[in-house]
Amino acid sequence: MGFPRLQTLVVLAGCLAAWGLLLVCSLGLAVQAWFLWLYLPVAPQAVPTAVTAPRPADRLRILVINVLMTNRQDARLRQLVTETQPNVLLALEPDAWWAQALRPL
Repeated sequence: MGFPRLQTLVVLAGCLAAWGLLLVCSLGLAVQAWFLWLYLPVAPQAVPTAVTAPRPADRLRILVINVLMTNRQDARLRQLVTETQPNVLLALEPDAWWAQALRPL
């Protein structure tokens, strides 16, 4: 039989395909690392870490509530708003009835 040229060709083609796959995977890894770099702990910080805790007056309190249009428990919502004292109230899915009920707030 002579030198196994067909087998050598198949093995070398497989090695070339594996090398190309390795190259493509390395390129994909580099692209993903580029996008994630800023979020890694070793990346430089764009904003320095706060050294003191914020005062309660400096905090922003947001209350987001989904008021289902069939729900008519406006007194409970007004009580919740009174108790939590949010700076911003965001009511999701309100209708005209809810707009009127929440007008005092």
